[in-house]
Amino acid sequence: MRRSLPWAGFALAAPAEADAPSATPEQLAALQAILARPEFQPTERRALLDWLLDPIRSWLRWLLLEIGQWLDWLFGPVGGVSGTAILYLVVALGLLLLIVTALMLVRLMRGTLPGDAPLEDAHTGATPRAADELARARSLAGVGDARRAVHHLYRAILLRLDERDHLPFDGSLTNRELLPRLTAEPALAGPFAELVARFDRLWYGQTDCTPEEYAAFARLGDRVWAAAGTVAPRPAARHAARAAR
Repeated sequence: MRRSLPWAGFALAAPAEADAPSATPEQLAALQAILARPEFQPTERRALLDWLLDPIRSWLRWLLLEIGQWLDWLFGPVGGVSGTAILYLVVALGLLLLIVTALMLVRLMRGTLPGDAPLEDAHTGATPRAADELARARSLAGVGDARRAVHHLYRAILLRLDERDHLPFDGSLTNRELLPRLTAEPALAGPFAELVARFDRLWYGQTDCTPEEYAAFARLGDRVWAAAGTVAPRPAARHAARAAR
């Protein structure tokens, strides 16, 4: 015989406060206030170098403000611009000048492009002959234009090396990049390396050239010119020179 349970037929009622929050708004606000304290905030992880640079940044900031205030006191605002703004402008111009100077020094250290000298070449189309450039250099030297004479004599040497199959004439290469490509005997490679160094100094290291400096450069150029005709080109250099034409 089946016995019925005394609670059969009755549904268990869920507690009325099951969905009620476990803390009052006042308690939550107090908790948020505690979590907002500095000791509970995540610390910013900074590099050691950043910590060391903090005093320098503070000093530079103070120095710029002091100089700006001094400019304001000395000259007053210029056109409504404060001394601090003028100081920032001067600093920006100084940095720009420094960058331009650095780029010029890098260009000087790398050497110069054989074909990028800022002189108009009378020859257009075909590559000029070495003898023509040599005659032009001597003509300029004869009228006292030693600086341009150095330029055209150097081009004449490069064309001479190309014509004798020692070194292809490539205007996209710098002088320093040309040196390792001349795989010739020391009788030619040695004077050519000295010629490149002297040309960089005369053309890019100074704004003028004396007749004496041109004469010394021309004597060195004569050595390279003569060696280019007497030293036999190596097979690899001959093949590269002919392939470049």
